[in-house]
Amino acid sequence: MMKLKKWGLQLKLSIPLAVISTVILVGFGVFNFNSEKRELFIELEDKTNGALNKLKTNLVGPFLDMEDDSIRGILRSEINDVKEIVGIQIWDENEKELHYSAGRNEKEQIVEKGWLKKQVFREDNFKKGILKNKDSDEVLGLIMIYWSDKLIKNKLRKELTKVIIEVLLIDIFLFLSIFILLKMLILKPLKEMAEYAGKLELKNLRGPDLILKKRFSHDEIDDLADTLNKMKSDLQSAQSEVLNYTDNLEKTVRERTNDLKRNLDETNGMLSNINKAIFRVDSKGTILEPASSFSKKVFYKDIVGSHALKLLFFHFKDGSIEKKELVDSFLGVFGNDENKYKYLKSGLPTKITVPDKRKKKGKVLEISYVPLFDNESKVEKLMFIVDDVTQLEQAMKELKGNEKKLNSLNDLIFFHDKTALAKDLPFLIVNCVDCLADIHKTEPNPSSIKKITDKLIFLTDMIKSKVIIKMPRILKLLNEFSWNLESVDDWSEDFYKNVTSINIEEDLTNIILQLNLYFDEIKNLKECSIYPVISFNQDFGFTEKVNDKLKDFERIIVNLLEYVFLVRSIDDLTDENIGNAPKKVRLYGEFDNIIDMICKRSKLISFSLKITGNEKKSKSFWELSELLKQMPSKDKVTEAALINNLIEPYKKVKQH
Repeated sequence: MMKLKKWGLQLKLSIPLAVISTVILVGFGVFNFNSEKRELFIELEDKTNGALNKLKTNLVGPFLDMEDDSIRGILRSEINDVKEIVGIQIWDENEKELHYSAGRNEKEQIVEKGWLKKQVFREDNFKKGILKNKDSDEVLGLIMIYWSDKLIKNKLRKELTKVIIEVLLIDIFLFLSIFILLKMLILKPLKEMAEYAGKLELKNLRGPDLILKKRFSHDEIDDLADTLNKMKSDLQSAQSEVLNYTDNLEKTVRERTNDLKRNLDETNGMLSNINKAIFRVDSKGTILEPASSFSKKVFYKDIVGSHALKLLFFHFKDGSIEKKELVDSFLGVFGNDENKYKYLKSGLPTKITVPDKRKKKGKVLEISYVPLFDNESKVEKLMFIVDDVTQLEQAMKELKGNEKKLNSLNDLIFFHDKTALAKDLPFLIVNCVDCLADIHKTEPNPSSIKKITDKLIFLTDMIKSKVIIKMPRILKLLNEFSWNLESVDDWSEDFYKNVTSINIEEDLTNIILQLNLYFDEIKNLKECSIYPVISFNQDFGFTEKVNDKLKDFERIIVNLLEYVFLVRSIDDLTDENIGNAPKKVRLYGEFDNIIDMICKRSKLISFSLKITGNEKKSKSFWELSELLKQMPSKDKVTEAALINNLIEPYKKVKQH
């Protein structure tokens, strides 16, 4: 063991070199072996073809003259001439009657019978040829030559043994040569350097420099020795500087420590009095210390060490455009300059709604980002400033809703053809809702995409033909809708499914919402005798369709309840069912698709119920649809998300 340890580097260098040379030599030997094998079989092919051609020529005369002895002599002569041939047979042309036969037995004697059974060769080791009278083209018989590759195998075996011996001898020679040369040229001077370095005293570096013995020429080893001497000289200079510096180091460290402590206390004091969640993250997304005290109120826990993206954006659906933009932008800002940050920051969300157990409609967070640069003006960290604006957002939503109503009311009061508008509105709303239902049913294939596109174009032409097109708000919404329709590619199924259909559905939804808003305000203005009576025609067929949609919706909900909560009715839910539900959701591969389906159908049913006059139930379905949009992907679903975004809004649907 000691000897192996002593020769460790020698062996580590010698063995790989020997292995590499062995692989090369073996490869070369295999190549030669295969070449020899190929040449031997080509030679065998030539010999058997030559023998067959000779037999075709030499046997014709004796065969016609029925000279049996001559024929047997020719067969024996060919077998003797070509050692690889083990036998020859001459059959009639139908290969049913054997005329002549000769071959070697196991004692290498040429006999006429019994030799075929004693020989061992592959079934395809024979060659056939037709024996013809060239003068009359008369077929005299069929020649079959049987050959064996036994001699070739013996030659190849000898060749392989020769190659193995040569490789072993060359390997041994190379290994010993490399082993000895490594010791003389490299390992010995390295040992001298190691011994020299071991004798150096760090407290006293004034000793003589290293000089290698018995060096015939200057090479890299000598360069290494020169580097070691220079390093010793540099260490000696640095040692003098360090000794001078350490005299004042303790005082400097104490002063800097006090400054840092004072700054940290000031920072913590400032952060504890700010009513926003403020924290920094590194390029991996980890939240660093310190974080403002208000962070615990926003997130209900100490967030230091957590992952910022998982903390704030866990509800973003896997595969969605918004999640891809978030991840790409976040990863892209780090290590880049301010211009790159400005370009990418648009992909960082500034306002999100996250599921929250304490707030039924979720918590609205407003997020600002501040890049923190290193000495090279590259983004090293990113500061998050998060504000809980839930109440403000609700107030703003109500304010925007009132503003929309006021603007819509203003449009209606000053509209000239009020009678035509009151007549057209219900008709347009029903047709828009019908098209929205078709969008939900459309499968992304060329024929169905073409069909729904044509129907939506017809819908836009219909709206343009009505007096409502004079409303600026409707015209703007219709232009956006038409632009998205023009971007539809019949053959781009993935693009339609992931981008175009989403935009078209959103545009059509906005049109329906604006039409419904006009409808509601006209009903209010009717009391002032400004507009005539406005109402939907009570179409029994439409009501039946809505009832069918409600039954189908209930069936989907029951199936979801059975799989996720293990109950068939919302009234049978217990705390235990709800607590175990997130685990069940993670095992439910179709959960995301089912939630998306329920969300779309809730919106469609909401519009349909409004047409039938069931306002309360329509509003509850709309709220369910809006809350389901916030449902996280199945792997990130929380108990709060299931309660606030599914269970509670569905209970309201059931109550109406």
